[in-house]
Amino acid sequence: MRNGEALVVIELKGMNTPDLDSIESQAFGYKNHHLKCVYVVTTNFEKLRFYIQNAVDCYLKVCTFNEDSGDWNNGFSKITDSA
Repeated sequence: MRNGEALVVIELKGMNTPDLDSIESQAFGYKNHHLKCVYVVTTNFEKLRFYIQNAVDCYLKVCTFNEDSGDWNNGFSKITDSA
């Protein structure tokens, strides 16, 4: 928050929500209620997506678990864009 205005909206779901696309519109709906909001984060604790402004087609994706073993990654080793 800055000067009482939200700068980021975070939509948290459980790991039983594997498809982050399914919660994207909900998160951006919340963002639309906060005119100064710049960032949107969606997560199911396994994956995080970071959006800037209204760029729903371009985001940073972070996988928090090691894809081979299922272990937690300390340092977010895999960062890619949506392409």
